Amino acid sequence: MSNEIQLTHDDAAETVYAIVRNQSGQWYVAATPETFESSHWSTYAIALSVVDSSSPPATGNIALQGTFPALAAGFYWLDTYIRAGATAAQTDVRLERRLVWWTGVGGTLSLAGGASNVRQVFSTTLATAKVPATVASGDLELSSANNQAITKAQYGVSGTVWHVKYDSGEDNSGDGLSWATAKLTAGAGVKTVIEAAAAGDLVLIGAGTFTIGNNHDNQDLASRIVTPIGVSIRGAGIEATILTSWFYGGDPIVGLGAVLSDMKIVVVGVPDNETQIPIGHDAGLENGLIERVHVVGTTDCALFGASAIIELDSCIFESNWDTLNIQGSFEFVRARNCVFSVLAPPPSFADIRAIFSMGPLELINCDLCVAGEHLNASYGIFTSGAEGKIRAVGCTISVSGGSSSFAAFNDPSLGEGTITLVGCTYDRTKTGGTIIDVPAHSTDQDGVTIQAASAAALAAYNTTGVAKEASVGAIATILAGITSLASWLRGLYRKDTINPTALAEINAVHDGGSAGTFSATTDSNEAIADKTSGLTAQETRDAMKLAPTAGDPAAGSIDAELDAIDTVVDAIKLKTDQIGTAQVTYSSWVTDGGIQRIFAGEDFLAADGRALSVTITDYAGPSLAGATAKMRILSNASYNELAADVGAADLEVTATISVDGTTVVVSADLTAAQTAAFSTSPPMPPVNYVYQFIATLSTTHKVMLTYGRMTVAKTIGAGA
Repeated sequence: MSNEIQLTHDDAAETVYAIVRNQSGQWYVAATPETFESSHWSTYAIALSVVDSSSPPATGNIALQGTFPALAAGFYWLDTYIRAGATAAQTDVRLERRLVWWTGVGGTLSLAGGASNVRQVFSTTLATAKVPATVASGDLELSSANNQAITKAQYGVSGTVWHVKYDSGEDNSGDGLSWATAKLTAGAGVKTVIEAAAAGDLVLIGAGTFTIGNNHDNQDLASRIVTPIGVSIRGAGIEATILTSWFYGGDPIVGLGAVLSDMKIVVVGVPDNETQIPIGHDAGLENGLIERVHVVGTTDCALFGASAIIELDSCIFESNWDTLNIQGSFEFVRARNCVFSVLAPPPSFADIRAIFSMGPLELINCDLCVAGEHLNASYGIFTSGAEGKIRAVGCTISVSGGSSSFAAFNDPSLGEGTITLVGCTYDRTKTGGTIIDVPAHSTDQDGVTIQAASAAALAAYNTTGVAKEASVGAIATILAGITSLASWLRGLYRKDTINPTALAEINAVHDGGSAGTFSATTDSNEAIADKTSGLTAQETRDAMKLAPTAGDPAAGSIDAELDAIDTVVDAIKLKTDQIGTAQVTYSSWVTDGGIQRIFAGEDFLAADGRALSVTITDYAGPSLAGATAKMRILSNASYNELAADVGAADLEVTATISVDGTTVVVSADLTAAQTAAFSTSPPMPPVNYVYQFIATLSTTHKVMLTYGRMTVAKTIGAGA
């Protein structure tokens, strides 16, 4: 075993040596690994000798070789350095660092897969290096065995790594152990490879859109992937690898076996109210991870219903119903940095929920959004049952649409669960049931209030040992700079001589400020009280700059300022007294006790001098220049309905506005056809309509000019 390390160097005058490290960060002294120790640098060095049959060796480029340590087969880092002094030193300049594959004692070295921009290549043969393909653009394509070793180390899996690439046809001839020999498929092959995998295996799916199935029959298992427990699935990116299916039924389209990541899963063509579940898992799963996955569904996006611990990280869930549905009461689900969005529920759908959970759930920095009109309630977070324990930290919850909307709802019908919202942004008026709201500023990351933590720290003072010492230390820090709190308080309240130490501490420079001048004899509470006691009423008035007497205000006094205000108020009153009360006069139509009466089937037109007109005198409202107006008429019954909004008018016609000084006339024409359409009295009761004249100002602001009540009476028809 010798000379496995072989390379070239461009300067014969320099001495080059090598150092070997493993992937666990240990350095080798011969074949013994150890944690790096700078003083051992020279013992890590592997001498590289010049190979040249010439004597003396020629100058310029040289060939070097050295012996690799007697280590087990595996991947190692091989670094080369230029020795500056007599011995190898930590300050020497490094030439190269390469990840190499060592076949074991007496074996050979080869570059690891993916090496690029190769400047120094180890001397070996294709057979011993296990490189069956050619070198292209500086990259080496590894054998399936070496590729498996690297990929397993990269993803931390123990089983086989399977590779699937998109192709419009189906080609199962490759062994699937590398990208060069990947299974080729447009969709069906994905299912085949995943379901044939075993626990510990990893299936890598390349970029492309793979159609898993297009059969609506919920008994057709060809349209869903039954992932074995322990099998991981990874795509090429959250929007690069896309799995689609038409399948609907009670089973997941893609089962979670261990890890599901870096892909998009889309359900297409499923009718409204038909259940489909893009992601779920079968019984037996203990731990699962879904990360960087975009799920687009029509009902539930993910449904978990058995005992398991599941992590969701950096995912997007979009659906028309519940995005995340947790049915199992003994499992635990944690979602970090995820988006749960329900944007377009069909009107007939039942209650819409971004999150539905009957088991433990933790949401951290997630966004929940429910929007869109439908016939039932909308919920951001919904739980039911005593096992439904939801804790959301730093989340944003936005809910709108539906017959009613709730940011969070704790349903007691099956036994009330727990919803705790810590530092979340949501409409606190839109909740139902018991919700525990914890503001962000009063909690630490474990949800313990600062007040509770303080109480616990003080309680620890009554214990012994380390806990007591820590508590005493914390209290001493709070009271730093105070020798005697009793002396401080006595000096602040009483005017007798203060303790000299306390006085010096009070007047000392603190936090970059200046020294104080506090004196107990003049500045304490007792001294201040002495200064203010015994003042006469006149002394108090003088101190406050009030007038010496009530009728003779002093210059600069408050009394004088009040007199000045009175003068201004009187001037304003002179102006406001000139504003009269607006008077309303009705013309062109019959009046009956202030209630206007018209007859169905008659014309009320300005051309005939019979327009429905109202004259407003002494008008003092906003300017009507450039304004337009409408007359609106609504039945009295509709107007008096017990509703916030009375609805649209039975009739709306354009009105005219005429302004002459403070006199305003508004008029509107009604045709015989329009009046004939009104319900008449009798049989309707008198005062069967309400009218309003509404102006739209040039500023687009709306103004009610006048309003009143109206009776539409019958018109007697022609005689026989």
